[in-house]
Amino acid sequence: MSLKSITGYVDPELGNSTEEASHALVYIIKGLQVPYKQVVAWYLTGAGTSGAKLWTLTKRIIQELYERSILVRAVTSDMGGSNVGMWKAAGLNVNDGQQCSIAHPCNDQLQLYFVADVPHLLKNARSCLEKHDITVPTQVTESHGLPSNTASMSHIEAVVALQQNSELRVAPRLSSQVRHPGQYGKMKVSCATKVFSHSTSSALRSLADSGEIDKNAFTTAWLCECLNQWFDMMSNRKYKCALFENSTHVNKLQTMISVVQQLRVVGSKGNSTTLKPWQKAIILSTNAALSLHNDLVVKGDYMFLLTCD
Repeated sequence: MSLKSITGYVDPELGNSTEEASHALVYIIKGLQVPYKQVVAWYLTGAGTSGAKLWTLTKRIIQELYERSILVRAVTSDMGGSNVGMWKAAGLNVNDGQQCSIAHPCNDQLQLYFVADVPHLLKNARSCLEKHDITVPTQVTESHGLPSNTASMSHIEAVVALQQNSELRVAPRLSSQVRHPGQYGKMKVSCATKVFSHSTSSALRSLADSGEIDKNAFTTAWLCECLNQWFDMMSNRKYKCALFENSTHVNKLQTMISVVQQLRVVGSKGNSTTLKPWQKAIILSTNAALSLHNDLVVKGDYMFLLTCD
């Protein structure tokens, strides 16, 4: 747009070919066992794309790759409206995080899995905590000896305020910019990873234990640690932390599904009775990773699975 000239029109497969394009759709393939990544196709699109058209194009690319001996086992995307529409067009029940796959379009003996972009989900969880308190399951508060069942961004704000004018900071990565990143700042993954981190969790526990902040911060610390561990397990690219056949990470991911199903977002009318989109997507993505591990490692000939998309 800075050139003050038209640079391209929407691809006819994805919309009105006389419309000036405003976005680019890029398809990338990545190895599940080796860190290989390659762009295989790109298209110009408008602001929105029909989910049905997007699935038709995605399926065609999967089929063309299959003909070239490249087997696609999972489709990863963020949760934009067009992408969720694609999931629906493919036959996925997006309201049921338990369904994470469909019959593979090239081999009916296999499943094609769908995964929501993990960093995008962590950003959505941070945005949710910024606006609402989150209650954790009673079994979690009892088993971990937590003083309450409510996690709140106010506890993280208290940490930021305490160390604002201090040279020695118990949580040096936390700042007012992380707490209030603004419209564009909240799009940075780092704003989410700095909130949901082991160091933030440790700082909350330490300050709550010393009485410098509210004791209920222990619950927020637990949630930060929980989401931090899930993010690490679901975005791992290191061999030593990969999902092997008897990996302890498998049990932790299964537990995470149960926990996320029971988290409740506190609104103006009390606890929400329905799961938020980011919760459903965490459940779907975790189920997909576990199912892929079962297919490729437990039942297949893979030694391990790397979860980084």
